[in-house]
Amino acid sequence: MTDVLDWPNTYGGPYGSGLIRQTPEDFVVEEVLPFSPSGDGEHLFLFIEKRGENTEYVARQLSKFTGVLARDIGYAGLKDRHAVTRQWFSLWLPGKANPDWQSWDQANITLIDTARHHKKLRRGVLTGNKFSLMVRQWEGDVAQTETLLKTIAKTGMA
Repeated sequence: MTDVLDWPNTYGGPYGSGLIRQTPEDFVVEEVLPFSPSGDGEHLFLFIEKRGENTEYVARQLSKFTGVLARDIGYAGLKDRHAVTRQWFSLWLPGKANPDWQSWDQANITLIDTARHHKKLRRGVLTGNKFSLMVRQWEGDVAQTETLLKTIAKTGMA
C-alpha cells in the first residue's frame, strides 16, 4: 500500500514518513489467547501461520481436510490477508484421533502446534494481538519517533 493518509495523530506529529506493507512479511500479527489449551478434551487447537490468506479460507481448508463441519471450527478473530499471521483454530473431534497432519500440504499455511482443549475457541476470546510493522524508505525525525514509540509501548494506542 502506498496511499497517503491524512489521519488525526493521537500523539502529535507526524514525525516522518515511509512505505508500509509492501510485502506480507512487512506486517506480522500473532494472536494471544488468554489461556493455554488444557491438553485434553474434544477440541483440537491448532496454532497456524498463514501468508497471504484470510482466516475464513484457512477454516475452509481445515474443513475439507478433516471433514469437520464449518460450524464446528472455531477461531478467535479474523486476521489480515495481506500479512503473515499466526492464529489459533479449534476443531471439534469428539472421540476421534488427531488427523494425520503430515499429509496436509497447503501452500502459504504452516501448522506450528496442536493441543487438545475442552472448549471450542469462540470469536472474541483473545487477549489481543502482537504486531510487527516494517517501515521502508523511512525519512523523518529519528529522536522524536523513538520518543513516540516508547510512549506507545508504555500506554498503547488510543
